[in-house]
Amino acid sequence: MKPQSNTKGRYFKVKSLFVTTGTQFPFDRLLELVEEWASHNVSTKIIAQTCASQINFKHIEAYEFLSPQKYKEVITNTKVIIGHAGMGTIITAHENSLPVIIMPRRLAFEEHRNDHQMATVAKFKNTKGVYVADDERSLFTLLNNIENLEPCNDKVPNNRHELIEYLKRAI
Repeated sequence: MKPQSNTKGRYFKVKSLFVTTGTQFPFDRLLELVEEWASHNVSTKIIAQTCASQINFKHIEAYEFLSPQKYKEVITNTKVIIGHAGMGTIITAHENSLPVIIMPRRLAFEEHRNDHQMATVAKFKNTKGVYVADDERSLFTLLNNIENLEPCNDKVPNNRHELIEYLKRAI
């Protein structure tokens, strides 16, 4: 499935999209797909924390690492988070009431030490505001319909500590 442009007949307004691959390993499979989609959607601003990626980005504003202050600034100006299926990514989306698209790193592609992110997506697949991209086709479908994604939460729960403990036990 090819990425589609969201600029057909109307201006697609988005604060920005934020892609995060975490800080341990690069996740070039995800970044290459978002870069391809961005090449067809040049009016959409995309910022990425890329870890040690070797990609030469043309359509994404890429940073190897973001300081905590810059990370907070980026999140404040983000409409949707796109990232690996890491708990920090999901918790950040929940805390900021943002939709999140997660793609699991796969051992078969040598993207991680094991397939624990497959268990994470299985647990969160039916969670409001968490959208799972299993492959290129599902990622492009989500990105092409990004204006319809709902946030994870309408507000941050008062029992944040309980939520974090539940998530730790669930994965």
